Amino acid sequence: MNSEIIEPTNGGELRELARKSPEDALVFLKKNLSIWNEIALADPFDSADTLEEFEPSDASHLIEDLTIDVSIKIFESLRPRAIIEIVENLKETTVEKIFREMDTEDVVDVFERSTVDEAEDLLDILDKSTKLDINRRLAYPKDSVGRLMSEEVAKISIGLTIKEALVELKSLHENVEDLLYVYSVDDENRLSGVVSFREIVFADEDETIDNVMIQNPIFINPSLDQEEAARLIKQYELLALPVVDKNNKLIGQTTVSSALDIIESEIGEDFSQSFGAGAEETIFTPLQKSIQLRLPWIAVNLLLAFTVSVLISQFEEAIARDALLAALMPVVALVGGNSGAQSLAIVIRALARNDVSDARVAEVIGKQSLIGSINGLIIGIISFAILNIVGLSAYALSLSIAVFGNILIGNLFGASIPLILKKLNIKSKDRIAAYMPNIPETVEAFLGSVAIGAIWSSCSPDFGINGVIERFSQIKPKILIVTNQYFYNGKKINILERIPEIIKKIPSLKHVIISIYPGQPVLKKLPKYKNIKTHYWNNIIKKNVSKFKFPKFDFEHDLAILYSSGTTGTVSYTHLTLPTKA
Repeated sequence: MNSEIIEPTNGGELRELARKSPEDALVFLKKNLSIWNEIALADPFDSADTLEEFEPSDASHLIEDLTIDVSIKIFESLRPRAIIEIVENLKETTVEKIFREMDTEDVVDVFERSTVDEAEDLLDILDKSTKLDINRRLAYPKDSVGRLMSEEVAKISIGLTIKEALVELKSLHENVEDLLYVYSVDDENRLSGVVSFREIVFADEDETIDNVMIQNPIFINPSLDQEEAARLIKQYELLALPVVDKNNKLIGQTTVSSALDIIESEIGEDFSQSFGAGAEETIFTPLQKSIQLRLPWIAVNLLLAFTVSVLISQFEEAIARDALLAALMPVVALVGGNSGAQSLAIVIRALARNDVSDARVAEVIGKQSLIGSINGLIIGIISFAILNIVGLSAYALSLSIAVFGNILIGNLFGASIPLILKKLNIKSKDRIAAYMPNIPETVEAFLGSVAIGAIWSSCSPDFGINGVIERFSQIKPKILIVTNQYFYNGKKINILERIPEIIKKIPSLKHVIISIYPGQPVLKKLPKYKNIKTHYWNNIIKKNVSKFKFPKFDFEHDLAILYSSGTTGTVSYTHLTLPTKA
């Protein structure tokens, strides 16, 4: 061991040494096993952090040198993935003893983070009773309260005096770690009331429990989502929340510490999702799974990039005349993309927290637009000044206006994308068809479709009526999104005149959304079609939208429908999805 290293005397010092020099910390602990036992017993949390700095094989040797009681405390403080890696190097007898005495919810957390093979190996080691407990917990839905709850609760019978209750509680204290609330139950274990342990201690000993407890307390079902438990604990400022089955029988509780873990996890998921990473992904996620989680978002960005490229290609002649324009275009795109990402991240977080009520949708979009306007104006002015300073005054005004507009549009789109289709009551797996050219609204609609779990499909306006009917009639879309016109080879082509015939042959359609081609005037009168509701695109995003929370879907959930060319027969289609298994 390096002579300059100060030998640790407590858990905090040991942890810091391990972080700075794992080799020195490991040498010290191997030479001083008695000190290691003392530190681990006194401070299992910092000791667990220390072990995570070592290789799993080295950490396992140090675990073997501890008593079982101390090892259990450390295991309950380790991250699940660290436990999985360490147990692979432990004696099976040691693993069996530790898991038998650990809190069941902690063991379940380990199994949730395990691969199928890892879980099977662990189950082979454990005794029958522990296996039954784990399987019973895992039978509850993933991310449900049942997997999180602690079954160790302090419960007493109805009608006891405070004095009698205290005597009964003394016999329970060894089996109940979180003695926050005491639950009153009847002869059939049905929950009747709750009282804090503090209230019992300070109450008159001749008073009955019934007179001091809260009648009909707030509770939760084990099959409900863990987020709901965290919400209730936060909303009612509880220390714990009782869990009851469908017969109102008390089966456990979830505590405020568990709620904090849930909230921390959800914040991490929302943050990851806002930047295109999967909600389930961590730094410990297997390589294949990480690729699968990220790939759809990269595909969406690829679609957006291709769309931008097509738009840029429309100005090919101007760019060819002045190559400097090509060099400056990424600047405009970059600031707009960053602005949109910022707005999208804020709105995603608000939606995840259920902060966007009906009355606040317009306020949210308006505020993000205002922020975009102000930021766009500031950045536009800065751009104007910089371009003049570097001698590009000929481009200063036009580029500054472009920067302003792109930031404003980015903020607006980032705030409104997932809300557009929600207004039309489109649900998961409903089909949405687009008969659109390469314009920003097409990308917005696709992203909005993905956000609510609808299945996207599209046809180019180059297709005639028969080509569109042949494709869309197979998939039975609920919405048809169209533009009023588009331009090809310098000619203006009317799309709306094709719609009546298309609608006749696709009876599944309920809505037609009309987007105005960029730079073209708004229609004087909205077209009407029999049994079809028509909407202006711009009117939809201006209206209030019902409260929206981003749903979670299986990875095999369909994303879009693609078509064959039809060169070898009738046009066929296939679903675009990214399976979890090869």
